[in-house]
Amino acid sequence: MIVPLSSSHAHSLANLRKTPDEVVAEVGRIRAARDASGRRTLIEGGIGTAFGCTLQGEVPVSETLRLMQALLDAGADRVSLADTVGYADPAMVRSLFEKALPIAGDRLWSAHFHDTRGLGLANVYAALKVGVTRFDACLAGIGGCPHAPGASGNVDTEDLVFMLESMGISTGIDLTQLIELRGRVAGWLEGETLHGTVWRAGFPKTFIQRPALPQPSPRRRHPWRLASCRLPACVSSSSPIWSWDRPAGWCWPTSVPKSSRSSRSKATAPAACSAPALASFRCSTATRRASRST
Repeated sequence: MIVPLSSSHAHSLANLRKTPDEVVAEVGRIRAARDASGRRTLIEGGIGTAFGCTLQGEVPVSETLRLMQALLDAGADRVSLADTVGYADPAMVRSLFEKALPIAGDRLWSAHFHDTRGLGLANVYAALKVGVTRFDACLAGIGGCPHAPGASGNVDTEDLVFMLESMGISTGIDLTQLIELRGRVAGWLEGETLHGTVWRAGFPKTFIQRPALPQPSPRRRHPWRLASCRLPACVSSSSPIWSWDRPAGWCWPTSVPKSSRSSRSKATAPAACSAPALASFRCSTATRRASRST
């Protein structure tokens, strides 16, 4: 469960009709209700407008860090930082995440960037370099916020996958099929402004697409959800492991190969997609040599 919170007081009131501290208090109540019910639902505090706000302007870094600590103290299992309006640049990203990581550690779950001014992928790379391991992306770069005028969609999934694959990071995603899906999205959302560049320019002749991971049959199907699987990956001590995280409501296959259950050497891959969805990528660096075969 993601509970949105804005570092910007003005955006928080416009978007949620609550102040940031009222949202923190709400997280505390949600945590108490969860614990009382015996459920294990994870609570994530998503901190938006962390790099600035179209309504308020500057958002002090100290306020963002205060709210992050407050969310964790209130019972959030993890937190994330979002550039809701596309104000961030790589230097800002590096500076904020270097300050946030000592506070949240491995509970700093993801980074969320918009490509409003063409810096989305550069910001992903900057966050990756300081140890952030999960990134939001959206097929065809769709999305936005009515209270963030001029903010385009999230980082484009196709462009992000292409960048990672070009860097030698295997995502397990069939990029050709992803581009084909984008074409279907264009038909579904006729008249909607779509973003991204790889679909237009195509792949360079030097680009090598690594094989996508096999796709098992899902337990159930839903027209607006992806079915995912958990499979082993072949990595070395210097290889990062990238995976596609399971959003709430998506399903895993009923069985998982025993060889894939190691927490340090596993990868997840999406099965055939049926609709645009917000995707989250996870990267962790293996500390020992591990190899798996299916």
